[in-house]
Amino acid sequence: MSASWWIRRGTMEDGPFTVDQLKRMASEGELDQNVRIRLGKTTEWVEPQHMDWLQEYFGNASQTVTGKTPLEIPSIPVAPDASPGGIATPWYVFAVISVGAMVLLGLVVLILMEFQKNGEGSFRESLADSGGRSGGAREKNSDFPASTEDLLDPKPANHSDSDDEKPEPDEAIGFVINNVEDVKRIEQAVGFVVCGWKGVDEDGKSFESLVAPRFYSAEEVAALNDSQQEDMVILDSGIGVEWLLGAQGSCFMVAADGFMLTNMHVIEEVHSVRNNPSTAGKIKKQFDFRQLQPTVWVILQGTAHQAQIVHVSDRFDLAILKIDVSRSPCFKLAAADQLPRLTQVWTIGFPGAARRGLNPEEEELEHENFFLQGKEIESLFKSSDFEYVITEGAVSVVQHRVESGDLIYHTAKFTGGNSGGPLVDENGTAWGINTWGIGESSAYISPMTGQLRSEIDDHVRRCTWE
Repeated sequence: MSASWWIRRGTMEDGPFTVDQLKRMASEGELDQNVRIRLGKTTEWVEPQHMDWLQEYFGNASQTVTGKTPLEIPSIPVAPDASPGGIATPWYVFAVISVGAMVLLGLVVLILMEFQKNGEGSFRESLADSGGRSGGAREKNSDFPASTEDLLDPKPANHSDSDDEKPEPDEAIGFVINNVEDVKRIEQAVGFVVCGWKGVDEDGKSFESLVAPRFYSAEEVAALNDSQQEDMVILDSGIGVEWLLGAQGSCFMVAADGFMLTNMHVIEEVHSVRNNPSTAGKIKKQFDFRQLQPTVWVILQGTAHQAQIVHVSDRFDLAILKIDVSRSPCFKLAAADQLPRLTQVWTIGFPGAARRGLNPEEEELEHENFFLQGKEIESLFKSSDFEYVITEGAVSVVQHRVESGDLIYHTAKFTGGNSGGPLVDENGTAWGINTWGIGESSAYISPMTGQLRSEIDDHVRRCTWE
């Protein structure tokens, strides 16, 4: 065992050291008039040249404080042996190294958080370029409802505060679009809506399809009224074919955790089929399918995400969708009910794909040529269909109607595929949802978002209002 001795230079204390280490330090000139020394933590500080067992190293020693051999104090940690150079490493060197390491770790964490906040779009693009899928991408065709009773949407994601994947309201502000020219964020926040089918055929193979045919016998066709017969193709044999689903439109993100707005009429057929499971049941029986599910997809930057229908309005042409993404750019919503005439506005959406009609594969009634086995719904479209179109115009007037609500009349052109997309100002604030065009005229109508606030807030907690 060795005694534990401490030295002090000014206000800095160092130790513990053994007698041999102190002697070595004294012989190398490290113990001088500016150094004080004490045994353990019980003795007063004294000059080292006054310690008799160190006198041989100090020629000017005139008196001694003690002539006793240093005591052994095993309860106090013993300093490690001196370094190869003969000098023990002071304790404060380790303290400085530890603090430096903690600071460096903190900087790394901050950099990673900033990358996650602002770099997700670039990261997703790099994945897409390499053929990968970004987080929250479309679900595979493995989990279908066991029966037609399970065709309704699964419950929306839990909104509890303990959900770490969803940003808190203050944090969500960092993802808000603030400029209509912010192309990078807008392309991540505007979605192409596709309604169709996914299922499993009699051979156990998964498939996806834009539309599906329901067949009517000649007797069933004869029992239908003229309006119902107009919605189907009647073959020469008298058999009727009704093409179900296939609607397309646009939607836009209003919360960073995946909530999106669109028109009710874009997804209403899926909603109707789900509320009437016998429709899907008849098609399933006609083709001997094991499973069949009406489905809504939202395609963002070429990647399809299966969407939940969270809400369908009873009063307005509004539906709220939810896809499995987090930390997504999103639009802020205008709460006002007035917008000055001649205000510059822009419509954003996907008009191209909606003008294309059916894929040639879907014009055949044969089962083996109709459904997309082993493919994904995106394969029915061209890559250019997934590029949003933005059109500029100006506000003509805002009208308030009892039956229709607050409507923005404007000149920013849109077509059928734009339905459900946002009408925004120069700051990227969504003032309306693109809904109607008036014949061949240059007048277009977008119901105002402000009147929808109560319904939106009931289902979307983290949107931003202005």
